[in-house]
Amino acid sequence: MLNVFFKFVFCICFLFTFLKIATSSNFLFNFFTKKPEIQRKIQELQYQKALFEAKLFEFEKLKKENSLLKEALKIKEKFQKKIILANVIGASPFNLNPVFLIDKGKKDGIEEGDIVLLNEKIVIGKIKEVKENFSKVSTFFDKENSITVTLKNRDLVGTIKAKNQNIFLDLIPKNTSLKEGEALYSSGFDFKYPRGLLVGEIKKIEVKEDLPFLEIEIKLPYKWYQITQVLVMKK
Repeated sequence: MLNVFFKFVFCICFLFTFLKIATSSNFLFNFFTKKPEIQRKIQELQYQKALFEAKLFEFEKLKKENSLLKEALKIKEKFQKKIILANVIGASPFNLNPVFLIDKGKKDGIEEGDIVLLNEKIVIGKIKEVKENFSKVSTFFDKENSITVTLKNRDLVGTIKAKNQNIFLDLIPKNTSLKEGEALYSSGFDFKYPRGLLVGEIKKIEVKEDLPFLEIEIKLPYKWYQITQVLVMKK
């Protein structure tokens, strides 16, 4: 009972002190009269924050585009081919669709069979279909799109093919010595892709008793949902 009494007294004292401070400093008056002004300032700060974030996004976009243009110059010098910068305008985030769209087409000089690159070193696929203002890119998840590859400083040559929404290195004999993590490069032997471009790396190796070849799953060096721009190399 005594404890309740002390709590009551404390609350009365606190309320008295608060009212004294509020009255002497016009606290209540300022709070209610300046509330719209405070809200306006908060909204202005929120707008400035959104504007800054938009400018930062645009800066990052220009920075990335400038970096890709530098990559394009390197590719042009290396392969002596014309390079076109394109934006990705449609793609499946789960690799369920082996084709994605870019915003360059016939009017930009794009043709079927042109090579599509992520940068100077990495190949993504090739142009499958061309319209006036956009084109379809066939990736290595497309069963119709294969590429012959080789390992660095190795005589081994194999073909990469899609199967069940995964990518495998095909027709490699069981007695072949391979390691997970080894990089695979375009061999140039299929006359579709130039030699020396990074395709992917060995993800998993399985030996199956009923098959004369190894089952080798391939991991690509990028994620589809991160690709916003590509480089198209004229064939």
